[in-house]
Order: sequence, then C-alpha cells, then structure tokens
Amino acid sequence: MPPLGSRSDLLERAFALPGGQTVQALAGPGLYLVGGTVRDLLLGRPPKELDLVVERPLRDLLTRLEGTKVVYGSFETATVLTADGAAIDIARSRRERYPHPGALPEVEPAGLEEDLWRRDFTVNALALATGGPQAGTLYGLPTSLADLEARRLEVIHPRSFRDDPTRLVRLARYHARLSFALGAQTAAWAAAAVATGALKTVSCQRIVNDLRRNLGEEDPLGQLQALERLGLLRGLGLARPSQGAVAGALALAGGEGDRLLLLGVALLAGSPRAARGLEFLYRCGLERPLIRGIAVSLRAYPALVELFSNRAPFAAIHRASRGVPVEGIAWAAACAGPLGLRHGAAYLRRRAKATVAISGKDLLAAGASPGPALGRALAAVEEQIVEGRLGLSRGEQLKAALALLEVGGDG
Repeated sequence: MPPLGSRSDLLERAFALPGGQTVQALAGPGLYLVGGTVRDLLLGRPPKELDLVVERPLRDLLTRLEGTKVVYGSFETATVLTADGAAIDIARSRRERYPHPGALPEVEPAGLEEDLWRRDFTVNALALATGGPQAGTLYGLPTSLADLEARRLEVIHPRSFRDDPTRLVRLARYHARLSFALGAQTAAWAAAAVATGALKTVSCQRIVNDLRRNLGEEDPLGQLQALERLGLLRGLGLARPSQGAVAGALALAGGEGDRLLLLGVALLAGSPRAARGLEFLYRCGLERPLIRGIAVSLRAYPALVELFSNRAPFAAIHRASRGVPVEGIAWAAACAGPLGLRHGAAYLRRRAKATVAISGKDLLAAGASPGPALGRALAAVEEQIVEGRLGLSRGEQLKAALALLEVGGDG
C-alpha cells in the first residue's frame, strides 16, 4: 500500500495522550495507530480513544503489556486499561466476510491494506506506523485524505450498510459529532438500506449497543436529529421526539439525571416498540435498573402528561409519580407543553424538599395499630408536604398522620 505521507508530528501528539506512553513502549514494525484515532489527530481534535492494529498474533503484544486486559478471542481483539486511566483497543489486522446481511463477520488474519479496506468509512480507513523505519508514515485508502479535507462521510463499498447495518447508526454518530456532510452516493445507499429493512437483519442488542453510544455523545440533540434525518428512528420503530421536548426534559432532570434512561423513555413513549414491554427491553440487553426505570416511566407516562397539562395539584402528581424516576417525570412534563414543563419544574423543586420525618415505628409507638393503613397514612402525609399543606417538623407530621389513621388513612 503506497504511503500517504510522513506525519511524525501526529505520532508525537499521540504519544503525549493518556495511554500514549504505553503505545510508545510497544511501538515497532507492524504496529499502527488506526481509525478514529488517526482521523481526529489529523483534524486537530483530541481522540476519544487510542486504537491499535498489529500485523501479527495479538498474544505477542499482550505479553508485553501491563494493566488490566480484556481479550475477545474469537475476533482476536483486546482492551487494555493503562495505569494512567486510558483504554487502548488493540486488534489483529484482518479481513472480514459476511455470510449473510446483518451477520457477525467471519474474520481471518490479513495485512494492513485489507484491514483498512474492511472498515466503515474512508475517513476512518487511516493508519499511522508507530515504529521501525516507517515510524510516522501515514497510510490510507486512495480517497481517505480527500474525504477528510472535504469533511465528507463516504462508505467504502456499496454493500457496506447491508453487510453491517449498525454502520447506519455510526453514520449518524459521525455526522452529528464531526459535522461532516454525507457523500451523495453514501446517502443514497443509506436510504436504500433503511427502506429495504436492513436494520431488521441485526439483533436488537447490537443496534442498542451502538445506539447508546450515540445518545452518550456530548450533543444528544444533534444525535437525535441525525438519527431522524437518516430515517433510523422510523426504521427502528422508535418515537420521534421533538427537539424542544428533549431539551426541556434534559434541563429539568439536571446534570444528576440518567440521560440514557430519559432518552430511552423519549424514544419508546408512544412507539410500537413500547407495546412489547419488558420482554423487548430485556432482549435489547439493557441493565435491570435501567429496564425498571424505563418500564415504570412508560406505565405512568399517559397519566402524568395529563396531570401536567392540566396543572393538577402537586399531591395528585405525587401520587401518580410514586416510584417513577425523575427522568420519567421530566419527560412527561416536557411533553405537556411549556406550561406543563414549568409546572413540572415547580413540582420537582417542592418534591426535593419534602422530607417525611416520621416512620411506621413512630406511629406504633404513639398507639396506632399495625397494618397497611400505616403506609397509607405516611404516603398521605408526604402528599400534604409536597402540596405545601404540612410542614417539615416531626411533631406536626406525627399529629397529621395519627389524625389520618382515625379516619381510615385515606386523607
């Protein structure tokens, strides 16, 4: 493969990055920085990760590495966590063959040139030699640098999206992250792949693994917009939330909120996928706490939207949102329009300050009879606090709870 030039300056910058000293210690013939790492160095951006490819068995390299190693044997790839907190992804250079559309590839060792030709986009088909006589030499496909200079995303061959439809999700990710345009032919191939149902040939879990990386980017609104523009939300059977509602909900949930949970609710509320319930969420490989948060939020969503739309009393909202995470509440409030969002913000501020200072033990000690009425009384006390009809003092709350128990705990 003819080199694209010598860029020893890129190598020096890479060695100065977190994890770079580890790469420098390993540097030698047949070891290359590759993919997005080289792309970002050429763009003058800090790379999000360090990716290496090696033209020899991976075990030869791993024996020289210190740090925590996670090895994926079937694809001869590994992730190494270095002492300075960096994650380095290493892979044996290879060629790939897809037995059928959407299948995991069958791989076998190959040289660097074939490894670059198997990649997703031309701007990612770049490699930088780390050592030996070629140290600092840049390699890539014939159009890699031209596409990078034009800030254009192009796939490498016409079958790309059919072979691996998760590349459609990656196309949206880079489109939003890098603000790169789509090449005309790539845009046409992407539209055809979505229209012919290419996404249905891939497991839900593989799609979600890529999709959550999009939603974890610095600009989630831009990512959602890119996914929508490419027709991926419709193609995946997901809802198409408005930018305004997403922005409002993210602001309302605040920096402490779980963004993935909130966006998961936003993409599922009202979508065909939501009707499949927990089975669908488990099949996507989501973590159990995340599944529970999404499921509870989706069940409460219709009632909460109506309550926020009507600017219902806080006590009624509190009753309907019991057990619902703040992200689910924020999304319902955002979907109720500007006034509903403002009402939701006021409710969450009040709820954050509402502290029940008494417990069932306090009620029993005061002479109440054991039973489920105690829990109902405490819940009613909490609703009164949120409503602003009851203060935070322990004595005041105890008196109110005992009064509620005398009338059956219904408040």
